[in-house]
Amino acid sequence: MDCWYETDNDDECDFSQFRTEYTNECAHCGGSILMVDDELICTSCNMISYCSVEDYIEHTNKMTTTKSMSVEQCKQLVRDIELMNKDCHLVNVRPLPRSIINTAVNIFSDLKKCIDETRNKKRRQYIASCLYVSSRIHNLLRSRKEIQLFCGLSDRNITTTISEIYVAVNKGTIKIDGLKDIRISFAKSICTIFNIKEKFIDNICSDVIYIMDVISNNMLISSNFDGKTLGAVYVSLKVNGFDIDAKEIASISSVNIDTIININKVVFNNNDLFTRFNDRCLKIAEELGGNVTNDDIRAYIKNKASE
Repeated sequence: MDCWYETDNDDECDFSQFRTEYTNECAHCGGSILMVDDELICTSCNMISYCSVEDYIEHTNKMTTTKSMSVEQCKQLVRDIELMNKDCHLVNVRPLPRSIINTAVNIFSDLKKCIDETRNKKRRQYIASCLYVSSRIHNLLRSRKEIQLFCGLSDRNITTTISEIYVAVNKGTIKIDGLKDIRISFAKSICTIFNIKEKFIDNICSDVIYIMDVISNNMLISSNFDGKTLGAVYVSLKVNGFDIDAKEIASISSVNIDTIININKVVFNNNDLFTRFNDRCLKIAEELGGNVTNDDIRAYIKNKASE
């Protein structure tokens, strides 16, 4: 049985890993410094600063900064989520492991810097969104509905708040280690569902990341993260010769088919930006030799996909 939580577990959570409100630059590498207990530690080079903690606090208190959560606030958030964990069986939802909770607390702490003060159900929506993103980072398959029930949000949706997290990441407002890997796990799961052969999956995943990077860098479309990812998977399958209908992909997700088709249009209407695919077609044309048409190139790609 998939049971991650033990009600009698007295292990203390290591709160030193959570970000505190005091930040500064490391004199050694220029990275961000966090104050953990009575030490100042760089998040980039992990060196311990020899600066006076008192001077550091005095200096940071004079700076105009947006504060993240304090250690006490992190502890309270962990307690709130642990209470949900203990009661999750009441709504027929599986408990979450400590790793998911810890990452979600860090995401919530960073997100708090760029959102308005939240209370009651709105706060629960953000907590649920952080748990959902955290589960994706750790490759733990939990649906949005399951996370919503876990957080007591049977009457609320977390699509918008999840999108706010992805927007903050895309803008560089917050940084979430491992988030980009979600695109790969997303693409691999779709490939598995449609029985794509293993030898093609790495190339499809690479194309998905490439498509999303070009779309984001050039601000070609404003769809949410899931919509762009699924649309990129659809385009990647097409350019690699697999005939999978957009309706089939939409049917296994909560993404609207119009979003998937729109991503496809964006890619093929901006050939000048997606040079990887143009270069690939030119290489195929050279291999075929003679007077090669677009139909010849498509036939060649589909033949490779069927091998």
